[in-house]
Order: sequence, then structure tokens, then C-alpha cells
Amino acid sequence: MMIDWLLQIDWSWLFGDGGFIFAVEILIPAAIQSVTGVSSGFKYAEVVWDSVLNPGGARTEVGVAPFAAFAALPENGIALNVNGKIYFGTIQIHADGPTFVNGDVTIIACKPLTGKVWLGKLGSGYYAGGDPAADTNPTATLSPGTFHVAAGIAKDGGTPTGGAQFTIRTANAQFTGTKPVGSTSWSGV
Repeated sequence: MMIDWLLQIDWSWLFGDGGFIFAVEILIPAAIQSVTGVSSGFKYAEVVWDSVLNPGGARTEVGVAPFAAFAALPENGIALNVNGKIYFGTIQIHADGPTFVNGDVTIIACKPLTGKVWLGKLGSGYYAGGDPAADTNPTATLSPGTFHVAAGIAKDGGTPTGGAQFTIRTANAQFTGTKPVGSTSWSGV
């Protein structure tokens, strides 16, 4: 017996009486994210840049996104890319962060109830001298919510070529860096 499936999508929301009413930008990610989302406490995680590639026109980045379905850290996420640029979604907000090569580790501290996020590089510290333990100089302050650690490669308006490999560390036994005083592991173990 054979079953034929018809996939039908209602795109009517894109059109008004006069035709097309929205401009749509498509981001195609190749990404991973933490299984555990956090919505309270003071959390720490690390991401290892196992294989760093920066294909033309694409962003290879690590950061925090306040949603479960990672899509290249869109509008409400903060990310640090391989070249030291810091993005809030697709908007570059800083260009003087640390750069990364194979084996480097991004350190991440987050306070979901206040939306404060600190990003940095193991061995170099947090961006711009941020100190999560003292609650000073966060890399960004997002809207409070549930946050996931995320890493990936994305290209605006197209498909990324190449790729990147990351390892997300969310448990105490995995960390090579030192958690900020007062923080707990992202996964709670």
C-alpha cells in the first residue's frame, strides 16, 4: 500500500489586498545548541571551536539565544564570531572582541532573570573586562527569558558553504576554565 502525502503551506499571511506585504530574509543555519535551557540563576558554559571555518559571506559564531530552536542567533540573540565581532542578531555591535582558531574555547556566563550575558575567550577573559561575578560590564543585556548556548554558521540570504564544528560544555566535569564565583554549570551537574 502506498500513501501519497501532500504538504500544503498557507502563505496567505504574506499577502495583503495589494499583494506581497513583507520582505523576507532567509537565514540558513548549520548549528548546534544546548539541550538545557536556563531561565533563572547564574549559569556558566563553554564552547570549544573544534574546527573553525569562516566561509565567504557567512558568520561562524558562538553565543546565547533565548529560544529552543536555534536559527543562527537571530534578532534576540548575542554572538561572538570567529573574527572577534559581536553581533546582536544580524547587527554588529562590537568589532574588537577576541578572535578564535581551532581548539580555542568561548566562555559564557548568563543571568537569565536580568538578561545579562558575558562572552569571552578562555585565557583572555570576558569581553571588555566584563566581570560576571561582580555583575559588571556584560557583553550584552537581552530581554529576560529562557536561554540556550548556541554555536553555528549562517549566511544571510543563502546556504553556508563549508562548515564548523563545536563542542558545547555545560557540566562541571567538562569545563577547562573556571566558573565565575557564585555561578553554577549550565546543566546543573
